[in-house]
Amino acid sequence: MNIKRYIISNCHCFNTSSALLRGSLLESAVFENNLAEAKGKLTIKGITNPLSFTVTKNGNTYTASIAVDRSKFDVRYGSGSFFENLGDKVIADIFTLDVVLVVE
Repeated sequence: MNIKRYIISNCHCFNTSSALLRGSLLESAVFENNLAEAKGKLTIKGITNPLSFTVTKNGNTYTASIAVDRSKFDVRYGSGSFFENLGDKVIADIFTLDVVLVVE
């Protein structure tokens, strides 16, 4: 398998081209109806947590939307999980990584 493109988009919390965010795939189920469950690890700021997500296959393209709770990675800025009385300044702890993998 030759990976042609690997794109992480829709991540407004981190610079994904730096070492702040790293991921690894640990296991994946067999695709049924172009869907498979995958398990992996995500590292942000040196903190690693497990995650699971659904992968969709469309030809040679695989996509996933992965919901991540930034508070599990000690990303505190504007988080209601760490600070009180933020009012309308609170920033949601959950963000979504939209991943596209194209295989040649």
